[in-house]
Amino acid sequence: ETLDDLEKQARAAIDGAVNVSVTSNGAVATARVELPALEPLLQNKTIARALSRYLRGDVRLDGYKATALRTDDADAYIAALWHHDRVGRRIKMFVFVHDVDCDDGHPTRVAKGTNALGYYRTDSFATSRFHDAYVRDTFDVALGCGRRGGGFLFDTHTVHRGTPEGTLDRLTIIAEFLHVDKCPAASALILGLPCPSG
Repeated sequence: ETLDDLEKQARAAIDGAVNVSVTSNGAVATARVELPALEPLLQNKTIARALSRYLRGDVRLDGYKATALRTDDADAYIAALWHHDRVGRRIKMFVFVHDVDCDDGHPTRVAKGTNALGYYRTDSFATSRFHDAYVRDTFDVALGCGRRGGGFLFDTHTVHRGTPEGTLDRLTIIAEFLHVDKCPAASALILGLPCPSG
């Protein structure tokens, strides 16, 4: 029932005209609205403990969104380039409201182990992008795909990319978590990090 409710709420949010932004030439639609059916997951103590241990301290939810991806045009979808999010350590949680096929369902691709990389510059778009051949030749790549009700967590400091290729639309809920001191410290240091990212 909770999954049914979450999917209905997410689809209604995407199909609504309020609080919906469309990017990448119409390939991506994002709605930032309350999704009451998501609350039990956001209050899950096991997830909270894992987040706190990984980020080494108190963690806060920075928001969430329903995102629909409907494209097979790599040129239209900027997240199709291998990249990190230029914000240092932050966790994104993807929740599948329907099955996400590993071949045709636009899975997110994550280069394993790249969360441990240090970057010399992160202040520009170009310095956060990586060549496909380099990533595939250097790192194992995990696919963010799976059954309805599943999902994954990853550090957006990790090199990752969206997959524009695929015939099946993808609707996911994406929540962001960060250390409670991150945004105040970034502001005090005038780092210009996107806090919150959206």
